[in-house]
Amino acid sequence: FISFDVLLGRGANTGAADFHALCHHFHTVFLDAIPALPLATRHNEARRLVTFIDEVYLANVRLIWTAEKPPLELFELLPNLPINTTEENSTHQLMKYSRNFEQPLLQMNTADEDLKCSHAELTSIQDLAFACKRASSRMIEM
Repeated sequence: FISFDVLLGRGANTGAADFHALCHHFHTVFLDAIPALPLATRHNEARRLVTFIDEVYLANVRLIWTAEKPPLELFELLPNLPINTTEENSTHQLMKYSRNFEQPLLQMNTADEDLKCSHAELTSIQDLAFACKRASSRMIEM
């Protein structure tokens, strides 16, 4: 039994090798308190979760988890914009915050922090969104 914050949170220093070792020592992993993960502000945690889900899935380890939201709503392009929104709509939602390629793409005030994202970061976020969709699907399957 381990919490999201300890294994995958902002202060975690874990990666694929750690997850691989964990999967070879345990047949079942309990992961508690997975938060909603807006990719623009929590992309590192989202990447770690995707990597963890991939390792657990490939090792056929049973994963029992609790989360703030269901898998299809867990990863968000923006706060309250799930990755499973149609690509055309989600890209439009992201692009409407852009003024030009020199300024940050996203500038929004959220309850937690200012959200700023460049066009280069957007490309990385869009790549991560594909991996997050795969992870959501695997979470449902497991």
